[in-house]
Amino acid sequence: MEFQPGNNLSFSRSDRERLLNQRSRVIWLSGLSGSGKTTIACNIELELNKQGYISCLLDYVLPAIRPKQQ
Repeated sequence: MEFQPGNNLSFSRSDRERLLNQRSRVIWLSGLSGSGKTTIACNIELELNKQGYISCLLDYVLPAIRPKQQ
């Protein structure tokens, strides 16, 4: 394991993969509001956990972009 300057993480990606004995992956879901993205993501996370994988679900809603009121 080595510290990488400029990176506040004490572990590199390869260090984490070796420690957890699994490869890093990202599943990015996009779509309209109310289309079921969060439900799908929760079900994927549950299935991954059942199979013994460690996962992290990040769910963020961007604020709506509205024109300035005059």
